[in-house]
Amino acid sequence: MARGVFNLTKETVFWVVRIIIVSIFIIFIILMVSSYVDVQANVEETENQVLVNSLVNCLIENDYLEINSFDENQVKGCLNLNEDKIGLRLRLYYNNETELIVNEKVLRREPLCSFEKNFACLSKGFYVLVKDEEIYPAGLRIDVVNIR
Repeated sequence: MARGVFNLTKETVFWVVRIIIVSIFIIFIILMVSSYVDVQANVEETENQVLVNSLVNCLIENDYLEINSFDENQVKGCLNLNEDKIGLRLRLYYNNETELIVNEKVLRREPLCSFEKNFACLSKGFYVLVKDEEIYPAGLRIDVVNIR
């Protein structure tokens, strides 16, 4: 066998190995970029956080919650809700539990929050001061169900 043929074969093998390594590197880069770009933003969780914080800020005036005006109309007045997509449950733990429900049809789906990705749910508690002749400490729990 001639010496030049051996060098040509050896050089060809090196180029094939280099092309394979470069191809693997390029495929790796493409996969990394495509997986980063394909991430979907789920804004419902953030929307629920903003909704709850806005509701609490609206309900609490002068550093306390007025017990006489704690009703469904006040909650609806605080928020511009999409009635078909968002359900709310507010529980006020003061003397006895007071519960307000806004859009019960959506809120009935709350048990599915753990199992289905079609719902974004949030449950958040707050310590508040309630004014009922005098000012008393109380607990406020807000549950939100948001259909995606």
